[in-house]
Amino acid sequence: MKKAVNWKNFPISVILAVFALLCILPFWLVLAGSLTGEEEIMSCGYSLFPRKVDFTAYRILLNDMGRILSGYKISIIVTVLGTALSVFVVTLAAWPISQERVKYHSFLNFFVLFTMLFNGGMVPWFIVCRNMLHLTDSIWALILPYLANAWYIFLVRNYYKGIPNELVEAAKIDGAGEYRIFFRIVFPLAKPVVATISLFACLNYWNDWWLGIMLIDNVEVQPLQLLLRTITSNIQFLSSAGNSMNYHMLTFDLNASDVTLEPIEQTEMFKEAVTWMKKWYDEGIVSKNELSETDTKMFENGKTFAKVGLMETAQQGVTFNVDGAEYGWADLYPDGKYRKDSPLNNAFAINKNAANPERLLMLLELLNTDEEAYDMFMYGVEGETYVKDETGALQYPEGQDAATSTYLGWFNWPFVRQQFNKPSGIITQEALDAEHKWLEKESLVVSPLTGFNPDTGSIKTELAQRDQLYDEQGKLLLAGITNGDDVDTAVQKYIDSQKAAGLDAIMSFMQGEADKYVAK
Repeated sequence: MKKAVNWKNFPISVILAVFALLCILPFWLVLAGSLTGEEEIMSCGYSLFPRKVDFTAYRILLNDMGRILSGYKISIIVTVLGTALSVFVVTLAAWPISQERVKYHSFLNFFVLFTMLFNGGMVPWFIVCRNMLHLTDSIWALILPYLANAWYIFLVRNYYKGIPNELVEAAKIDGAGEYRIFFRIVFPLAKPVVATISLFACLNYWNDWWLGIMLIDNVEVQPLQLLLRTITSNIQFLSSAGNSMNYHMLTFDLNASDVTLEPIEQTEMFKEAVTWMKKWYDEGIVSKNELSETDTKMFENGKTFAKVGLMETAQQGVTFNVDGAEYGWADLYPDGKYRKDSPLNNAFAINKNAANPERLLMLLELLNTDEEAYDMFMYGVEGETYVKDETGALQYPEGQDAATSTYLGWFNWPFVRQQFNKPSGIITQEALDAEHKWLEKESLVVSPLTGFNPDTGSIKTELAQRDQLYDEQGKLLLAGITNGDDVDTAVQKYIDSQKAAGLDAIMSFMQGEADKYVAK
C-alpha cells in the first residue's frame, strides 16, 4: 500500500529546498570561478557555469604543492593538538573556581575575569611571547597563546555550578579523591559544554593566521591560513598596482654594453649580502627580531650602531638629529657608472586646456632668471618665513619647523634652480658645493630603463608567486636567517624555488619588453 503524499507540507519543502540551494550557491560560485579563465572573468565577470573550463589556477597550485600540503599538515596538527590541550586546560581550570569550598576561589574568579576586561596590549604580548618565552618558529608558538581562554573557562564554570554537590559529597564518602571525582563524575556530566568549547577552540585554531604572522618566520612552519592570506594579499597588491612598474627584484649591470636583466638572487652581490648578514646575525650584531621590529627610528633610539642613507644626507649631516653621531660616505665604485635621476623625476604636467597655461611657463622662466622672485617663491619673506643665521644660511623662524611651514621643504624639488639655491637648515653650503662637484662626474648616467613601464598583465600570476617567495624566503636570507643551511645551500634553495614558480616566463617577457624599450 502506497503512502499518500501530504501536499500540505509541499510549500515548506519548496522553501527549504530553495534555502538549501541558496546556501550551496556561494560554494558553487567559488568552484566555478576557479575553473574560469582570467580573461573571461575580466571581460564577462563571474558566472555559475564557465564558458570554457580552465585549469590554470589548479596548475599554479600544483606547481608548489609542497607548500600547500605543508600548510595543511601544520594546520591539522595545530588544530587537533591545540583543541585537545585547550579543552584539557579549560575544563581543569574551571572546576576549582566553580567550587565555593575551594580557598581563594573568589580571587581566582576575579583573576580570570580581569584578563577579559584588561590586557597589556599587543606590544607587551609580543615581547613576552618572542623575547621571554621564545615562542618562535615552532608548533607551540601556534598553540600555547590560545591555550587558556578566559571566556571558555567562565562558560564551563557556569555549567559546573549546575552539577549537584551531593554527587561530589557522595564520591568523597566513597573515598574518591579530587582527580577521580573530576575525571569519573564531573567531566562525563559536562559533555555538552565540552563539545561546545571544543567546537569553538577547533574553529579558532583552524582559522587563525595572526599567530603565524607575528611569531613564525620559517616558511615550513606556516599554517594554511597564513599561506592563503599571503596569496590573497599578493593578488590584492597586483590588482591595486595595476600596470605600474615594479622590477620584482630584477636588476641589470649599468656598466654593461647592453641591458641584460638578471634575477637579484642569482647575482654575486646577493650572495655577498646574505653572507655578511648571516655573519652579523650569528654574532648578534643584527637583531634577532629584525624582521618584526616596529621601531621606525632604531638608530635615533640607540638600537643600531649605524644607519644607511643617501650620500647627500651624510654630506648635510642634519637629517638624523642625533647628538654625537658621525656622518660619512664612501665612493664604493670609483671606476663604475652611477645612476642619476632623470629630469623627468621632477617634471610636472601643464594642462593645455587650462584657461591660461602660458602663465605657468612664464612663472618657470621667471624662476630661471630672477633671483629675487626665486627667493620669494622658495623661501618666502625674510623675518616671517625664514631668518638668516650667523653664517648666512636660511633657518626657520622661532616657532616654525618643517611640519608647520610650506617653505624649505620637499615640495620645492621640481622648482629648484642650482644657480639660485641657498644653504638652509636642511642643507649646508659645504653640502651644496659637494653635490655640485659630484654632479660634474662623467660616470653619472641616466638609466636606459628610466620610464620603463611594461604591461605585465600576461605574467601577473608568476609575478605574484615571485613576490610571495621573496616575502617568505628572500627577506629571511637578507636578514641573515638561513634556517641551519650554509649560505650557498640556502641561496640555491631560494633560486630553485623561484625557478619552479615561473621565473623563466618572467625573464623571457621582461627581457623582451626591455629590448623593445631600449631600441626605441
